[in-house]
Amino acid sequence: MQGRATLRIRPGGGPLDIKIKAYGGRDRGTQAAVHGIGAYRTGLGFFQVDENRIGLNRTEAYGVSATVAYELSPTLTLTSITSGDGGRHNLQQAADGSPLDVLDINWRSKFEQFSEEARLNYSGERLKAMGSVFYGHDTVTTDNMFNIGQALGPGVNGGFFQYYRQARRSSAIFAQGDYELTDTLTLTLGARYTWDRSQYRDGYAYLFAGNIDGPQTPLATTVPCSGVAGTCAYDPAGRFNLDGRNNALTGRVSLAYTFGNGTLVYASYNRGYGSGDLARCRSSSTHPRPKYMALRARCGCGCRRRSR
Repeated sequence: MQGRATLRIRPGGGPLDIKIKAYGGRDRGTQAAVHGIGAYRTGLGFFQVDENRIGLNRTEAYGVSATVAYELSPTLTLTSITSGDGGRHNLQQAADGSPLDVLDINWRSKFEQFSEEARLNYSGERLKAMGSVFYGHDTVTTDNMFNIGQALGPGVNGGFFQYYRQARRSSAIFAQGDYELTDTLTLTLGARYTWDRSQYRDGYAYLFAGNIDGPQTPLATTVPCSGVAGTCAYDPAGRFNLDGRNNALTGRVSLAYTFGNGTLVYASYNRGYGSGDLARCRSSSTHPRPKYMALRARCGCGCRRRSR
């Protein structure tokens, strides 16, 4: 089930233009199909499975955004873009495809995000340019359960539990301009500076003994653990926290030429950036450094339909 709504307000057809969008949806499906263990497929067709439990996949997402544009002059427009989103999922997976409890997984997460961008656009005779400032933050809270049949020995079931909360804040300032050097040759210059801050909080994980949907007995802490995972005594108060920060300057330079028949050829240099990923950290980790991606000599061609 899902729905969305859009509202546009433009008083008197004047310089103020407001667009508001909202959406929401949820799904209550079942788990992905599992082919199953060979010993329990005797007499079954391809689309049949002998399974003692079926996982339910429950998801929901919702959000609202507002774009407010004001035409300061025929060549200059100020725009604000605001958005907020949230959601959660509870995904269950009986992964063995058999009447035995070999592996049953439950992934659960919830998230929220907010972002704001203020943008100034200029459209002149030969120059088209924009400048912007951006701020965004998001949080993700995750707890996962892995139930493993006979994990601790014959007839002794157990598993693994994991929890963490991650928060990220990102700020940026960027600008880009397209300048027509001639009627057929256009130069593009763009630059962005980004400040990213991340927090990994209350991370912990442990091994346990117990059956699916039954009581659990914690056995050993795996995060935080100064030694080999599973060799540390269970510590109910043990938590792992990590802070990370990255700054990056990125940008692009491009030169494009359009032939009289509309064929476009271009060459560009681009430098991209990906922030460090805290979700992959362990108790012995440091914050990963950002990744830079550069295409030093990118060329291409295409067709552009020229208006009359």
